[in-house]
Amino acid sequence: DLVRSRGLGDVYKRQSISSITASGDFAETHTCGTTLPVGGTCAIAVTFTPTVPGTSVGAITISDNAPGSPHVVSLTGAGLGPAVTFSSAALNFADQLVGTTSSGETLTLSNTGNLPLEITSITASGDFAQSNDCGSSLAPGADCTLSVTFTPAARGERSGTITVTDNAHGSPHVVNLTGTGIVLGDCRLVPESLTFGEQLVDTAGEPQAVTLTNSGDLPLVITGITASGDYAQTNTCGARLAPANTCALNVTFAPTATGVRTGEVTISHESPASPATVS
Repeated sequence: DLVRSRGLGDVYKRQSISSITASGDFAETHTCGTTLPVGGTCAIAVTFTPTVPGTSVGAITISDNAPGSPHVVSLTGAGLGPAVTFSSAALNFADQLVGTTSSGETLTLSNTGNLPLEITSITASGDFAQSNDCGSSLAPGADCTLSVTFTPAARGERSGTITVTDNAHGSPHVVNLTGTGIVLGDCRLVPESLTFGEQLVDTAGEPQAVTLTNSGDLPLVITGITASGDYAQTNTCGARLAPANTCALNVTFAPTATGVRTGEVTISHESPASPATVS
């Protein structure tokens, strides 16, 4: 630009360059420096490194002191390659009884790129397993199905992954898996045994208390509570006890003969550890 500067005569003003930047999947290097004289030139070399298949757009942006700044050069390029897309980034399974296997959850793997997807391996970790119909190669635009199951090995929150190793950008590709292992209603007794003092034959002593707690994750279904020997019981338990809830058993001793007398209270319930006993 030819400018007049305070009576000093006509001078040529240099172009001052404050920045040159590239956006998108593009990068640049240049020889421009911070100033460029009138009639001068410099070179900007632009490279393209696509991160996904398909058309990518970007720009070279030059910020300077010339009219119209910033100056923009539009960039486009086409990336080639396979691309992995899952129908879900994570699978969260419903609560599952420890040691049992859930029904399969479906996960779809799609090749959204423009070259074949070469699959090296598909693996599941933790308390999870998978089967699939993907094979070793997936054509552009094609998809395949994984069936994922959950078999908790312990109670509580469990986690794992599906990992797909392939020739697409970003490999290996991972889907997070979560689920919670639960146990049936269970019977916890405190105390687990009672010792009564000496008691006159054919008379009943003061009752002693036992607390029954459902220490499982599902309701405890109680099918019967009985006492044997010279012992009797009453209780507040009912037929179902919710998780973490308690009920009381009161046990009395009425000896029918002299000497040491033994017996037990038996709690029958619909869980694998049935029955529970107090000696």
